Amino acid sequence: MVKNSRSFRQAAIAMALEEGKVRIEKFDGSDFGFWKMQIEDYLYQKKLYLPLTGQKPTDMEQSDWDLLDRQTLDVIRLILAKNVVFNIMNENTTVYLMKALSNMYENTTVYLIFVQITFDDEVKAFILLSSLSEN
Repeated sequence: MVKNSRSFRQAAIAMALEEGKVRIEKFDGSDFGFWKMQIEDYLYQKKLYLPLTGQKPTDMEQSDWDLLDRQTLDVIRLILAKNVVFNIMNENTTVYLMKALSNMYENTTVYLIFVQITFDDEVKAFILLSSLSEN
């Protein structure tokens, strides 16, 4: 019974994805781990996951890989808030984009959740600015 329930749930999720009913909130700099899980799941459902690895399959033409990577990059960018896009707009591959987001937001988000401190927007902006690389 559990197996049938899981199959039904997976089928329902797949149908919802195809119908465009799945909504991933734009990532605004908070709860990176949860957003990352959602976007990776979405990319797998849309068969856009290969660029997450950064490894072009040997049987794929370079032009096909470049197109797939660009499509994946575009999907991710569309699900980012303006303040986040501003920080990663120079990243031109999926793997570099995800690495940059992880470097900027993963550790900060986990730390702030762990200590359960609430900050004003001004303080959040300062923390964000101080976490950016000087490049």
